[in-house]
This record gives sequence, C-alpha cells and structure tokens, in this order.
Amino acid sequence: MADFGNIFDGFGPRVYSIEPYENFLQILARDLSHAILENQFSSDAIIFLPTRRAARQLAQEFLDARKEIATILPRIRTLGDIDPEEINLAGLGGYLEFEPHISSQRKVFELAKLVQKRNEIADWSHDANNAINGAFALADLLDSAELMANGESGPDWSKLDDLVEGELADHWKQSREFLKIITHYWPQRLNELGLCDPANKRRRAIEILAKSWEENPPDFPIIIAGSTGSVPAARELMRVVAGLPKGCVILPGLDKKMPDSEWQKLKEENGHPQRILFDTINHIGIDRKDVKNLYSQCADNENLIFRRRVLNLALSPKEATASWINETDKIGKEGAKKALHQLSLIEAQTEEEEASAIALHMRQMLEEDKSCALISPNQNIAQRVCEKLQKWDINIDLSSGIPFNKSDLGIFVEAVCEFILNPTDPKTIMALLAHPFAKFGMNFVDKKHGMIGLELALLRGAARDKSLLALQNRAQNLRDKDWQYRRAGKEKTLKLIGAIIKKFDEINSITPPIKTIGEIAKFISTAMEIISCDENQKYEYIWGKEAGKTGSSFFGQIIIDGQDFEVKNLNEGLKIIKNLMGKNVVRPIGTHPNLAILGPLEARLLHFDKYILAGLDEGIWPQAAPIDPFLSRPMRETLGLQSKDLRLGLAAHDFSQLAAKENVVLTRAARRAGAPSVPSRWLWRLKTLIAGASGIDAQELTIHNCDFDALEILKKTTPEIDVDINSIIPKPKPPEFSRPKTYSATQIEALIRDPYKIYVNKVLGLMPLDPLGGEISAKERGSAIHKALEIIKDWEKVPDNAFEILMGEFKTQLLAFGYDENMLGIELERLKPSAQLMVDFQKSREDSQFKIHVEQYLETQLETKSAIFNLKATADRIDIDKNGNAQIWDYKTGSIATDAQISSLLSPQLPVTAWILENQEPFEIKKVSAFGHIKIGNKNPYEQKYEGKQKDKKPPLSMNEIIEKTDNNLKNLLDKFNQEDQIYLSKPRVEFLYPNQTWEDLTDRLARRIEWADAANGGDNE
Repeated sequence: MADFGNIFDGFGPRVYSIEPYENFLQILARDLSHAILENQFSSDAIIFLPTRRAARQLAQEFLDARKEIATILPRIRTLGDIDPEEINLAGLGGYLEFEPHISSQRKVFELAKLVQKRNEIADWSHDANNAINGAFALADLLDSAELMANGESGPDWSKLDDLVEGELADHWKQSREFLKIITHYWPQRLNELGLCDPANKRRRAIEILAKSWEENPPDFPIIIAGSTGSVPAARELMRVVAGLPKGCVILPGLDKKMPDSEWQKLKEENGHPQRILFDTINHIGIDRKDVKNLYSQCADNENLIFRRRVLNLALSPKEATASWINETDKIGKEGAKKALHQLSLIEAQTEEEEASAIALHMRQMLEEDKSCALISPNQNIAQRVCEKLQKWDINIDLSSGIPFNKSDLGIFVEAVCEFILNPTDPKTIMALLAHPFAKFGMNFVDKKHGMIGLELALLRGAARDKSLLALQNRAQNLRDKDWQYRRAGKEKTLKLIGAIIKKFDEINSITPPIKTIGEIAKFISTAMEIISCDENQKYEYIWGKEAGKTGSSFFGQIIIDGQDFEVKNLNEGLKIIKNLMGKNVVRPIGTHPNLAILGPLEARLLHFDKYILAGLDEGIWPQAAPIDPFLSRPMRETLGLQSKDLRLGLAAHDFSQLAAKENVVLTRAARRAGAPSVPSRWLWRLKTLIAGASGIDAQELTIHNCDFDALEILKKTTPEIDVDINSIIPKPKPPEFSRPKTYSATQIEALIRDPYKIYVNKVLGLMPLDPLGGEISAKERGSAIHKALEIIKDWEKVPDNAFEILMGEFKTQLLAFGYDENMLGIELERLKPSAQLMVDFQKSREDSQFKIHVEQYLETQLETKSAIFNLKATADRIDIDKNGNAQIWDYKTGSIATDAQISSLLSPQLPVTAWILENQEPFEIKKVSAFGHIKIGNKNPYEQKYEGKQKDKKPPLSMNEIIEKTDNNLKNLLDKFNQEDQIYLSKPRVEFLYPNQTWEDLTDRLARRIEWADAANGGDNE
C-alpha cells in the first residue's frame, strides 16, 4: 500500500495506479490533505485531471476531507486547458509566443472557401452548404493529425504522395489534390491571416511546458491523475512529470495481474482496454511492476476484487482466450458468484422498455437518498430516460448538453428561417405560431384564439395561398356560416393574420442585399426579435437561459467570422445557418444533486452509489469506428495518424473501469429502431466467461443479484390484458336528449351506412380534420370544379364563347384551391370534355326556360312519433321550369350511385334533397319532376337522370313513389335512432359499404375497426 506521505521519496519516475472500484478522487483528496499536513504538499501544487467535471468534484472532495480546517486548495487544472489564454502558461514555468489562434467557426468558413475554390477548379459542386460539410471533415482530419504530431512542424503530410500505387492511383490523385487544401493552402491561409490553428497551439503548449519542466524542474508538486495518456503530447508531459523531484502520475485502473506474456501482446491489440496504458508506461520508461497501487477501505472487498479479475479476463486479448478454462478454474464457482455480487443485467425487449427500467432504478435510488449515474455514449437512450423521469417531476439534464438546433431557441430559429422562405406554407405558419417565442406583438389569449381559427378555417387541407395577402383576402371573404361550421372565431383570426403580415413586412424592410453568411446571421437574429416582440414590445427573453446564451454567442460569432463568406442567395444562407446550429451544444448550468446522466469519459473518476451502463449493443457501446471520408485505415497508419481502433480501446477501458464499481446495472435492448440488435462484444464475453466459471446459465444473469427487478415491476404495472375481441366493438347508446335532431341529406346516408360516424360527429361533436397543408386531393379538386360551375347560373343564354369562359373559370378556381402551374395544365386538359358537356347540356335546355339555382340551401322539419327533426340539404343545382317543376342535379367528380341503390334508399341523398325541396315552404315549387347526377372531371363525362329502376326486376318507381318512400323511411329511421336502446354501430352492413372501402377512415380508427372488422360481419343482428 502506498500513500502520499512518501510519494515523492526516492527517484523517479513515480507512477501509481488506483483500482477502478476505488473512489478515485476521494483517495486523491484524502491523501493529498494528509500530505499538506505533513508539509509534503502546498497550495502552489498543480493537479491535472482529464475533465473539468472531475476537477470540480476534486475541489469538493478536498473540502470534505479538510472538513473545518481552513485550506488553500492546490491549483486544479485539466489537460485540455493547457492554453496560454486560459491558465497563464508562463506562470506554470513555460514560455510560449504564438500568434492568436483562429476561432473554430472562422476555421470552418476559411476551409469552406478553400473547398469552394478547389471545387471550382475541378468543376465540382459549388454548393456552399456542401463546402461547409467538407470543411468540417477537413477540420476533423487536421485535429486528428495534430493529436499525433510533435514539434513545430506539425503533421508530416509529405507521405501523402506515396500512399497509393497501382489500380487506385488515378482515383487517389483526385483525393490527393483535394487534400492539398490542408497540406498546402491551409498553412498559407493561416500565415496570410496572421493566425494559428487552435489544435496546433494546444499541442505545442503542452510540448513546451513539458520541455520547460524537464530543463528547469519546478520546486512545487505536480500530479497528473486519471489520464490514460492517449495523446502523444500529453503522454510526453506525463513522462516528464513522473520524473520530476516533486512529480508523479496516477493512472486509472492499470491491470497489474495480467500475465506478462499477454501484456506484451497488447501492442498488437488496438481495441484492448489496457492498450493505451501499455503505450503510456512504455513511453514513461518503466516496467509495469514498478507501478504501485493506492488503496482505500475497499482494498479487502473480495467481491470487487473478483469482479475486477473477471472483467480483466473477459476483456483479455483474443489470443489469451485459450487460457480461459484454466483461469476460470482458478476463479471457481464461489469466486464467480462473488464477482456477480451487485452486478445485474437488464435485457429489455425494446428501447422504450430499457429506458423505463433505467428510470425505475434511478427513481429507486432517489427515494433511498442515494446517488445514481446513467452512463452511455448514446444520446437517444439518455433523452428517453430524461423524458421518463420528467413524468415523475424529476428534472435532470444531459451533462453532454443538447445540440443547439434541438433546444427551444434553436427550434425557434429554424421556424423563423422556414417562415421567411415560405410564409404561406400551413405547416410552417403553425409550427412558428405554436412556439412560445413567437408573439407577433399579441397577448397570449388573442394569439391562441387566432391560431385556432387560422388552423381550422384556413390552413387545413391543401395549401392554397400564394401570399399572406391572399390568405387575408380569403379569410375576409369566408362566409359566416363557414366560420361557424369550422368552429373558428373570425375576429381573432383576422387580427392574428394582420399581425403576421405586419411583422413580415417589417422583416422585409430590413432584408439586406444578401452577400455573406454574416449578413444573413445578423438578419435572422433581428427577424427573431421582431417576431418575438410581445404586446409590450419586449423580446429580450429569447436570449435568456443557457440556450439564449448559446444562441447569442452563435450568431455573434457567425456575424464576425462569416462577414466575407459569400452565399448565392438567402435560401442557401439559411440552409448553412441551420447546418451550423447542429454543431453547437447547449450545456446545462447545473445537474441533479443525486442523479446524473454522463458520457463514459465524464464518469471515469466520479463516484456514485449505483452505476447504470446502458446501451450495451454493438454499434451503440462500443460505437462503430467513425468513417474517415478521405483516408483508409492503412493510409492513416502510414501517415502516423491515430488509429480509429484506439477509440475502441478507450471505450473498452471506460467500460471495464465502470463495470468494476460496487453496484452496477448493465442494460441492453433486443430491438433498436425496430430492428434486432446484437449484444455488445464485451457483454457477450462477460456472460460467456461467468457462465463457464459459475455454471450459471447466461440468461439467469438478467436477475442475478439485482436489488429489485425493474422489468418485473414494469410487467406488473402494465399487465397484458386478454380481451374478447367483441368486447372492444363500440356500442354507444347515448341518452335521448343528446341524440341529434338535425340532419343533412348526406348525414342521412351516413346514418344508414355507418351510424357510429353520426355518433362521433353529432353526439360527441368530433369532426375529422384535413391534413395541415396536405397535397391537393379529390376534395380540393371537387370543390374547385363545383365552384367554377356556379358561373352557369348567370347564363340567360349560352354565350358563343361559353367553352372558353368555363375553361377560364376552371383555371381560376383550380388556382384558388391550391393548384400550381405544373398541375394546372394537366387538370385543365382533363376538364375539356366536361366543359364541353356542360355547354351542350345548357344549350339543350334553353328552350325550356329553366331558372337555375346553384348551391341552394334547403331546410324543413319532419315530425315523427318521437320528435320534430330539422332536415337540410345543399343542392348543387336546381332547375325550375316555367311551370314550377323542379329538377335537382348533383355534380359528381367521384363514383355515382346506381338507380337500384337510390331506389332502395341505400344512397338517399337525392331523394332526401327532393323531399326537403317539396316540403320547404319559402321555396315554392309544384313538385320535383326529376333528379340525377352529372359525372364530371374525367375523359368521358355524362349526365344520368334517375329512372326509378329497382333490383330483382321490380317495376320502376315514379318520382312521387320514391319521394313518398323517402318520407316513410325517414320517419322510421329517425324514430329508431331517437330511442335510448338503439346502438350506433360502426358500419353494421359490410355488404353495403362504400366502393373501395378501407379501414383508414378517421372514424374507423376511433372505433378500432381494423382490429375487429372480420368479427363484425354479423353485427347488424344486434
């Protein structure tokens, strides 16, 4: 056992290790506090840690260790902060004279300009957004190269010329020419700007510090703790510090019990968890046996010792698996069981189930007033768990933050961009209005009511308006009954539209001549403030909180760094803005005191009462090695770049360290994104090894030593219910007073074919909504054609150019209902036969001197045994001759009912309309002499007058007979459905369904029709 009382005794290098099951930072703080009392350590000392979170926690551990003793803490830094602007490198003993470094945002813009020039020379794509993406890839390659470089010269790109020979040479020539951007033009551009690369500056800062300390050892203690030494520059600093008179290095979780024969094979095992430590120890120049372990009270915990041993064996080099049998015999069944103590595995069926189980574990620890950390490299898992916890009012932030474009302000930015580009798109308008930041100068109540009216009355269905003014005109011209039918308020809706137009005009007034991305960023930020102004003209709230600070910095940086990055137009610039937003992260300002969601690196040195390692599936943890768009793996090795497989080794190291903690839950999901997943290689090895050592079946690990079974709790709280399929068939029987007393002619047909639809619409008051800004459908087409045909009422005599007039009206109405120029030409060609049919039809009726009524509203009452009902209809066209006899014509762009369907009153729309017309007193006619359909809109339009034909060779019905039959059937039907014992069944007569009927109707979904359709065939016997 070693402690800090004698840590600087003897000669260096001094290297120590702390076992993963120990509380790393607590040991560090405790023994350093002891060293302070022994005057072995002073406040001048420097402690380097791998992450800022670890640095903050170490400071707290110092305070806990010192308790009430006043203490000046040593300087606690992170290796990534060795930067002269951040910690005053000269004060640490180094001297650095560098040009100012280029900001990360400007670096991307400058690289993108070089990409554009390269593409222009090669006659490739000139798209600026693609150039931005290429710049990010090049920046990653530059940073990767800097990680492995050394000295002032930086990466050695001279080997690029000889990388490929043979068949790939011609292809490689193009890639090599492209990579000249970073090998030749980038250094030249930095020199012109008088700036340096930030990655190069950070690396050189560490190198100069290491050289300075080696030449002039400081007289104060220096400790590097918790770092694995994965970066050569940091590894060199660790070598120097380990050899200083008052320096030492403390490694995380070095495996000292691995056989030497296996240890030496690690230089060929990039994916092994000890590989990085192997390289670091060799670089420091010591043997593994020279590394001493620092212990705490956990040193004698046999369970944790066996756990560590099993994990090391499970993740041993692949060549060493042959020795598993011997090693498992040494561990024995009892040792394997000890290793499993407080180690459990949750194998959920889905991602959702996995997240629910994790949330239960975290809630359990919170109720016990203990700490718990969810650790996973996968953001999707973390986000799902956050949402689960929020249902219990447990708010927890992702420590890694969220992409700016996923924050509330980022979503608002994207909505504003879309609105500027397409202000009349219904989805765009509603997405912007739904955002709480979009005030449009209105108070909350007025805006809310206006939104409801705007959506229900104007934006549902296909997009129709080409400008905001056109939308306003359509709203002003909408009939009052249409506002009422759509349950929308006209006044508040018009007020909102006016406010939107006012703000849009204000935005247009400040639109600059778009040249650069900097100008666009300034324009967008101003547009955001205009739209977010409330009734008091305040907008500052959008820049508050962490997302606001990130957004302010984001736009400010682009305005400065993008002032000379040119774009073709506003559309291209807005795409770039949205692209760049996803590269910025909003960090939380604080975390939950007992719960945390961390990445593996962040969690490396931290201590919790329970660790949940989630997402142990291949491709999730470990993640697949990222694809280099420029260089293959052999190419990277030739150039001396870090192997991407080493990241797998780092991930394996973090997993092995975390899985060795005292209380650990491992989780995975059998299916992810709807597809089967494969267990992580680490998990598979661990299960196989334990099964061999203990005789415990691998499947039993899912419940072994678990403090509580989260999956079983989930099963009990969401039990599977075995329900008789017929019991879910809806059978509503509302009281008599709530049953409808008013029907339209089309609703009478629905009452016959699908009573449940009437229940939904007229009893529950639910109406199906058209898609928001959907595609042009048969509904819009039919409405446009019907509207155009209204012009015929003004023809006392058919004009000579009637065909041209009607075609012009078709064009006007199709445009009004949302048709664009491309669709318009096709549709007008299809309507030519219909236009000719209507002209000929009208000419054939001139001698009869018909008076034409179009879109005629009709209403009357029907008294039955049980109640008085209001019946109404709207006739497409009523022609009344000079004798007072009426003909009713219904325009149909879809299928037409047959005479037999009309005679049986299975399709009663025209007979009911005729009955209402004859019984409506204000509309005086002698009788209805005929009715029929005019099929219109296809290549073979025709008129079809009802002739009274019936099935089974029954004699035809006259008009008087069909109207009399309608009278009797209406009374019986309405009386029947006015009784409280009558059920509103869903489509009880499946043999009489509408043509081409499916179960995708919204009413069918509400009735869950697709689940029991096959069982409903006999439903009419109820």
